[in-house]
Amino acid sequence: MKRIIAMLGAGMGVTAGCGVYPVGSEDAGPGGLRLTAVQEHLTEHWGIRFVEERGPAGITQHGSVHQEAGGRLSAVLGGRRPGRVHTISCQAYGSAPAAATGFLRDCAGIPFRGRADDALPKAGWPRYRRATVNGIRYRLSSVPEHSLWVLRLSLPDHSPLP
Repeated sequence: MKRIIAMLGAGMGVTAGCGVYPVGSEDAGPGGLRLTAVQEHLTEHWGIRFVEERGPAGITQHGSVHQEAGGRLSAVLGGRRPGRVHTISCQAYGSAPAAATGFLRDCAGIPFRGRADDALPKAGWPRYRRATVNGIRYRLSSVPEHSLWVLRLSLPDHSPLP
């Protein structure tokens, strides 16, 4: 169990090689990442299909995929404004630890365009851990005995609510 948590922690330390847009870039605009760009990234790299629309004007999107090797990966993208992402929640349930680690590592790297960030914890994540990196709040929850890992990240909000 400690070994799996250590793997997830190590995965958080070195984010995946491809991300979407850094926070505050022209493409992301003020207030977060573009919803379509994040959806396309997760669909292209992990096969996640976003089919549900919740809330007014498509502010929250949910997508998931069943893996051939077993398990399920899912993502919930939430925003305060249509077309923007403010929070990303990625879950791996019943997946192999390596697949879960790769998926969560990729999700953690989305705001950083996939580049490694030394400020992220590298090892020893407990069952529940919080961290803040460049204003982005991360929360990792794990229940390895049930093969469940959840990563939630919230982007900093520099704009008032509409």
